[in-house]
Amino acid sequence: MKISAINTYSYYKNHGLQNTSQYLMSAPATCLQSDSVSFSGKTKNKSSYFVYDMRELEGLTCACCGIKMLKASDANKFLNNKVYYPVYEGLNKMVENGLINPNRENEPMQKAFSFMYKFSRENQQMTLNEFYTNDYVKHQRKKLTAAENKALDELREKIKLVAHSSGYLITELTKLNPPFQELEQKVYKELYTLAKMRPDEDFNTILNKPEIKKIYLNSLKAKQLRTLNNIQPVIKDLPYKYKKPLEDAIEESKYIFTDEKENTIHKRKRVIETFSTITNRMQDKQKAAEIQEILNTLPNSKNDVDAFMVRVAKKDPNAIMEILISRIRSTNEHVIPHHREDNNGPSNKTNYICLCGKCNSERQRTSYEIFVEHHPEMIANTQRQMDKIIYFINKGILLNHDDYPEAIKQRLNIESGGTTKTRGKIYLDTSALDINQAKVNRKLREEKFSTGKTQRKLIEEFGELYKHSNRKKSKHS
Repeated sequence: MKISAINTYSYYKNHGLQNTSQYLMSAPATCLQSDSVSFSGKTKNKSSYFVYDMRELEGLTCACCGIKMLKASDANKFLNNKVYYPVYEGLNKMVENGLINPNRENEPMQKAFSFMYKFSRENQQMTLNEFYTNDYVKHQRKKLTAAENKALDELREKIKLVAHSSGYLITELTKLNPPFQELEQKVYKELYTLAKMRPDEDFNTILNKPEIKKIYLNSLKAKQLRTLNNIQPVIKDLPYKYKKPLEDAIEESKYIFTDEKENTIHKRKRVIETFSTITNRMQDKQKAAEIQEILNTLPNSKNDVDAFMVRVAKKDPNAIMEILISRIRSTNEHVIPHHREDNNGPSNKTNYICLCGKCNSERQRTSYEIFVEHHPEMIANTQRQMDKIIYFINKGILLNHDDYPEAIKQRLNIESGGTTKTRGKIYLDTSALDINQAKVNRKLREEKFSTGKTQRKLIEEFGELYKHSNRKKSKHS
């Protein structure tokens, strides 16, 4: 059932409503939320005993860096429940902060705002996600014009611009205890310090204060100049036709980093491209590679805390939390890239491994043969992830993935440069997979160990395999 029978009955009885449409137009949001009701008094939701998406496995580690990732649903829950304001409060904050003036907006926006405000007022803790996935809201949106629906979607993005205080957010982030990588852990420590100094202000306001902004910006510029200066010793003995343009490139790059307007974009990229046009013509490929290697150490928001702070200060108020959470959430990564020109990889589970958002973003279309050279730890971490997945399959928890271990083993092996254990850089051991044991455990979970009779049936059906199923302890648990 989609609408709680008890809530529906109570509302009908108390308000004397005669039909469903009358109920839908007037019932409060608390009566319209999806749930599962059993008239026997027990709630039964069969799907809650199984996992269908690897990104929802508890404690799954990134196949690249090895961090324990945040489940995709938990990441969404944190953003919707902790970072973004509830709809009703968010709308009021928008008006209070001057982000919107309902009386001066166009007619579609006025109607969208009025609908959103009236509905959320009935349930003032309703999150953005709950509002936009609510059955009643979906039903009513069909009656709205295209312009009104567009305005309703715009309101979602506007509410996301309203930020909580730094003190509140750092407290919630600390409770979450996120599995940050080294850089993000440093960012967290910086945010913690800033929140202690100015707990009542939001992070965007704090980072844009001149005295704080100057600290991160000057530190970033100093690192950029040091990197450029490291090129000088490498080019001192080069022929004049290469040395002179490289020296000019160094001076031009210093100007880009120190004198160009602060909000100019792609500074780092432009600097690297400037040098590349020269190094690509050089006959001394070893020197050219050395120069490029130095340039690759230029700080950016993915490897340097100062660069991160400078970047997020230019973005929306909640961007800092969105970026941090996106980097640790579990994502589906295409083993064979989806948009590769010569060989498009399919978008299905037989072509997915789970990477944290940060590693996924870094890999892009690079083959694993090259990617693993920069991340040799991936060989062990991919096996570690596969062991965990097989554990969940064998336990009967992860459904519809029986063919996954062998399929992904072949794709990873080919993509990483080989088809045998000696040639392939990622060659997975899937021998722990036990489909018969998985069938037993699925049956157990489905029946929920409800009666002794059920267990006897299982013994009859699966024999000795069932008897020992609960005694086995996986080394991966």
